[in-house]
Amino acid sequence: MYEIGSGLREILDEFEPEVMAIEQVFTAYKNPKSALLMAHARGAMLFAAAEKGLTVIHYTPTQIKRMLTGSGKASKEQIQHAVTFELKLAQIPEPNDVADATAVALCLFHSLKFAA
Repeated sequence: MYEIGSGLREILDEFEPEVMAIEQVFTAYKNPKSALLMAHARGAMLFAAAEKGLTVIHYTPTQIKRMLTGSGKASKEQIQHAVTFELKLAQIPEPNDVADATAVALCLFHSLKFAA
């Protein structure tokens, strides 16, 4: 978790954002180890954001899907294609986590754009 926190601190130092978006993670009870690892990673990221005094906006997976595709039940493939289309990319971002993180960033972008 140190690597996640210190890596994010470097990025925050370099780009000096004012706000950060993060996905709320819901894990099935069948995967407690995954849930615990995700909680640790989120904690490291939120701590780094708090150190910098950033506003953190949390999005549920349904909000992300709805904002990018119009459907809160969109598949991972639909999200990947929406990200690819919106950013005019030549190919789908890989690995899947890159497309997921980009989708969260696009939600923040659209939220801030509509709020202005």
